[in-house]
Amino acid sequence: RLDAAQLGANVAGKSPGITVALNVNDNEVLNRLEMEETVTSKPSSGQQEDKTLSRNETPVGIRANSNDVKIPHKKYENTEEERDGTVLMSKRFSVRGKRSVGASYKENGDRSTSGEAQSPERFVDTAQGVSKSRPEYRRPGEEARGSNPRQSEPHLDTSTFALSGDSAHNQAMVHWSGHNSSVILILTKLYDFNLAAVTESSLWRSTDYGSTYAKLNDKVGSRTVLSYLYVCPTNKQKIMMLSDPEVESAVLISSDEGASFEKYPINFNILSLLFHPAQENWILAYSHDNKLYSSMDFGRKWQLVHDSVMPGRFYWAVMGLDRESDVVHIETHIAKGRAQYVKCRAHRCTDGNRQYIFPGHVDTNSLVVQDEYVFTQVTKSGRTSYFVSYMREPFRQMELPKYCLPKDMHIISTDEKQVFAAVQEWNQNNTYSLYISDSPGVYFILSLENLRTSRGSAGNLLVDFYKVEGINGMYLANKLVDGHIKTFITYNKGQTWAL
Repeated sequence: RLDAAQLGANVAGKSPGITVALNVNDNEVLNRLEMEETVTSKPSSGQQEDKTLSRNETPVGIRANSNDVKIPHKKYENTEEERDGTVLMSKRFSVRGKRSVGASYKENGDRSTSGEAQSPERFVDTAQGVSKSRPEYRRPGEEARGSNPRQSEPHLDTSTFALSGDSAHNQAMVHWSGHNSSVILILTKLYDFNLAAVTESSLWRSTDYGSTYAKLNDKVGSRTVLSYLYVCPTNKQKIMMLSDPEVESAVLISSDEGASFEKYPINFNILSLLFHPAQENWILAYSHDNKLYSSMDFGRKWQLVHDSVMPGRFYWAVMGLDRESDVVHIETHIAKGRAQYVKCRAHRCTDGNRQYIFPGHVDTNSLVVQDEYVFTQVTKSGRTSYFVSYMREPFRQMELPKYCLPKDMHIISTDEKQVFAAVQEWNQNNTYSLYISDSPGVYFILSLENLRTSRGSAGNLLVDFYKVEGINGMYLANKLVDGHIKTFITYNKGQTWAL
């Protein structure tokens, strides 16, 4: 009996489909087609007598116009029978992108794509999405045994909408409010790398989950060039867009997910924004000339908070710890390598209302305000000391083991009222050691040596240390062991680690 599972299959390297061809003996197939269902074949010499063919053993016919290419050692299993006995593909798979000829496709193999979500401040290069369907394999007669359980899985439908006129744009920012919202906003831009500026932009809005889009350039101003899109984290219907300062300095504000916009001119160039963690209308804006501004009405009016502010070293109040919710923690530059820690209220940060919490000067780019902790450092005579304030109490010097001679320290986590610090010791060059503290963040012990680290595009330190969300005390870390990277896990907040 000719068994379909013995036939070779071929995956042809042509796009967009995968073509399966069969290689069989034509004479043998024709002989099988001449057989009747109820006829018993005569036994040949030296062979056993064939059994009578029942209805479930109807000979399988093969189309003769097939190509002569095979994948060795690959059984043909994704077939189903027609009543006339012809073997057919149960599905034809549409594949985009290049695949090597002779690739092995395992039965019921999952092939999915993942994406990563981007922050509002970051640019992402535009790219076409790729849709891949999950292949579903069947054997002959499988329908009689029951339906495939994978048939009940959800199916992903995709559609395409051309953003006409934007073919030259090379950057895009996408925003979707999330649950209970069908609105998607896309800001596309043409960024000129020679000029280091945005020269064209288009704003698109969809109200049907991205099936169709409407261009909003007329609503924001046909001559307006948009450079950034920000979304309020506590009310995602509130959106702020910045115009390119080379054309005009203005903010465009929407309170209805981009259905309408109001434009307000500003007299400074915004470099970055920081939204309040609880008050949706409160915003801090950092300018190109190192000045910090505040707005209490979502960008309609601005006032100066402080000048000579170090980039990225300003923080809103932590709810439940700072007495007033409009308190701002600032690191201000004084002289080369020296700064001050200033604390004041955002809407009245005058000289008489400023507090200098730390006694004396601190190192530049050292202020960190995170959860219950405030960190800073001071370097004198080439030796650096690290300080911490817990629950807004007076600063105390952080104590590392006596054998530890640190030349660099980074706070990487303050979860669960404990500090995780990456410390580079005097004998380390490309690795850091992980130290953990008591609750006040004063006394530290060694947790894990030789953490793998790297540098980001802006020169910032990236430490391979991750918290497992939803499970207290569980963390993952990559460690260099004899030049190889190995992953370790802890279940007790870094007290012990296992490979």
